[in-house]
Amino acid sequence: MVQLLLRRKAFHGSRYRGRWFRMAVDASGAGSYDHQRDEQCLPRTSKTGKTTYFHLVLEARLVTPDGFSVSICHRVD
Repeated sequence: MVQLLLRRKAFHGSRYRGRWFRMAVDASGAGSYDHQRDEQCLPRTSKTGKTTYFHLVLEARLVTPDGFSVSICHRVD
């Protein structure tokens, strides 16, 4: 979908200085669990000794000046 939008120049008017696209990259947690759901879950132990398991998400988005954004790719670990 993103390739089609770029080919049709849907974001052409929102380029930075008429040349570059604006990108936003975000890393955050996708969810946390009190048990290990799979091998990819990362453990975190609190000061009280309680262990929680979580997944991380890394996402790249194409962003326009008016706040519209389209996901280009994401990775869940």
